[in-house]
This record gives sequence, C-alpha cells and structure tokens, in this order.
Amino acid sequence: MANVIPITLSSGELSQILSGDTIDNSVLPYNRKEKSFTSETTVVFTHNLGVKPTVQVIDDSDEVFQPISIVHDSDNQVTITFGEACSGTIIVAGGALEQGSDFSGQNLIIPYGATDPISPSSGQLFFNTTTQTLKIYIGSSWLSIGEVQ
Repeated sequence: MANVIPITLSSGELSQILSGDTIDNSVLPYNRKEKSFTSETTVVFTHNLGVKPTVQVIDDSDEVFQPISIVHDSDNQVTITFGEACSGTIIVAGGALEQGSDFSGQNLIIPYGATDPISPSSGQLFFNTTTQTLKIYIGSSWLSIGEVQ
C-alpha cells in the first residue's frame, strides 16, 4: 500500500481503543462533549470547542451510524441531519489542549463505522471496521495510516 504508516494493533488493543479503555494504563488527552437527542430529524449542537471536531452519532441501541449530513456551521457548532426522526447521542471530540492540564481518566475515542464519514474535517481520524483500517482525512481524501493485523 502506498502512503501507509504501518501501525500494528492486536484485536485486543483495537477492542480496548473502540471501547474507550486505556492501553497499558496510558492516558490520551482530548476534549469531548456529548448531546443526547430524542425523535429528531435535525440536531444543532453548540459544543464551543473552538475547532471543527470529529463527530460520531450513536443510536439508542449503542450502534454507530452515519447521518445524512454533518455540517460544521462554525468552530463552535455543528448541524447533524438524519433521514428520519431518530434518537441517540452525538459525540464531538477535538480542540486545543492547554499545557499543564490534568486529563487523568480520559481516553482518546476514535470514531468508527463500516463506511467512511461523508463530511469529514481535515485532520479527522476514523477507523473503518469493514477494511480494519485507521485513516486520517487530509483535506481532500482519506489517507490510510494503519491496519489491524
């Protein structure tokens, strides 16, 4: 594969990453916010992270799913549109980290799903469960940066 940085993850490590558990007791910092919604076709989420964060939508069955559109209205707000009324939780992650901040007990959660996001932000990470590939969006396309072996 061209343009691939090899990263080897065991299936156990991948399971830990996807479940939000730590690997080898390490702590990876990030800013994360959640918003629950009930029976909505469009949700406007004002997160105030100061960046266009990664967006993950989880339905009431705890399954990750892809909405019709994700539009970053600004660095502090995102609008998510669904094909029909649904309920679940929106998770946004990103933002600048302040030097010296204590992020004990927080973990990096990489958005994942069977298909790549339709409205990614530059620098967004995503794990494709179909191809078992970790990717980063580089502004115009997805770049594979590792796969599970």
